[in-house]
Amino acid sequence: MFLGFLLSFVFSSSATSFPLTSTVGYLGGGETILTCEFADYSGPCKLDTGVNFTTISFIEKTSSLKSIGKLNHVSASGSVMECDLIDVSELFFSGNFVAQNLRWVRCPLGAEAKPLIGLDVFSQKKMFLSFSEKSLTLQKPENMKADKTFTTETSGHIIMDVQFKGGVPSKAMYDTGASVTSVSQKFYEKNKTLFTLIGGAETKDTHGKMIGSQLAILNWLQAGSKKFVAEYVMIMDFEPVQEFLGPDVDFILGFNMISQADWFFDFQNHQWNVL
Repeated sequence: MFLGFLLSFVFSSSATSFPLTSTVGYLGGGETILTCEFADYSGPCKLDTGVNFTTISFIEKTSSLKSIGKLNHVSASGSVMECDLIDVSELFFSGNFVAQNLRWVRCPLGAEAKPLIGLDVFSQKKMFLSFSEKSLTLQKPENMKADKTFTTETSGHIIMDVQFKGGVPSKAMYDTGASVTSVSQKFYEKNKTLFTLIGGAETKDTHGKMIGSQLAILNWLQAGSKKFVAEYVMIMDFEPVQEFLGPDVDFILGFNMISQADWFFDFQNHQWNVL
């Protein structure tokens, strides 16, 4: 769901369309799965736009990849894990070449065994994520104009403007790897009328650490032209997240809301749109 920053590398990709599988579970949360192949691995990979550099676990099929260094991997809760830096020569989705000359992160097996495909794979490219068609395409669809701007802070995440009921503004990180949308405790305390509190809850970060939170229903939110009504959110301490994303980011748009729309991102020009 979340990873501290690394240096950028150069990538190559095509305009092929790749099939997606979405799993939906508790509170409408879930994950988006691609079939990917790299090195000795072939199998399901999770699309995680909350990860700036693709992260894999140390399992038998990834053990042959040689470590070229170490770094501290930071989760959304602020927990730290020492991981390897590795080089991957080529990445394929469903047998089709996508990218090459990749530098990834490999961590001890935590909460997530599947590889987490991050934003590095789509660097300087276009991405159309269609939940209605269950596909990911590396080009702009003809019926969609990218007329909204997103920003990236030093760790490279997608930060977009959103609006709550009554015109209350906020900034959100777009995170397909977050099963359920979350909001900062401080923002909730200042804007309680925007939410209906349900009670206590727990969730896990990418290291498997349990995070205490509260569960609420968000009354209304607009991202671009898309309006979301009566959606579950987790109220959490955002201080560890804001150390990387900045103090203005009070919202993480997760799968339970993202999966209700089709999204286009032009990473070279920092533009986006939603249907």
